[in-house]
Amino acid sequence: MSLNWVMLKEGNPPFVLLPEETLKFQSPERNGIELKAKYEKGAANITATGRIFLTTKRIVFVSSHGDFNSFTILFPQIKAHTLEQPWFGPNRWRGSFVNESLENGLRQEVYDFTLVFNEGGAFEFVKMFDKVFTDVGEQLPAYSER
Repeated sequence: MSLNWVMLKEGNPPFVLLPEETLKFQSPERNGIELKAKYEKGAANITATGRIFLTTKRIVFVSSHGDFNSFTILFPQIKAHTLEQPWFGPNRWRGSFVNESLENGLRQEVYDFTLVFNEGGAFEFVKMFDKVFTDVGEQLPAYSER
């Protein structure tokens, strides 16, 4: 089950790219990355282990096993993010995103997510994410209240 609209396929990357989208980062096949998402009003966490892909438009998570098969977050949906480096344990990249569509199977809520880099790779991911996210942010229209 995909949590939202990722179209999986055979090959690399294992999902269909959007128009004018290019792949910028993919975690190695080390099956040590977990995604935990819950919405503000108290739903249970859902977890999976798999690979992270970063494109010019979104973050895609493809699971090797867990509660779901795939998941994506478009850059404009991301509201906050931070890298956590605990004294003990793996690095984590936490954030939140807003789901604005009911068509993808998720409620219209603010969701929290945590990517846990059990086998390393967090710094490479965050460095590339910051670069791509900044580039995309320069292309987005400025926020305005209606």
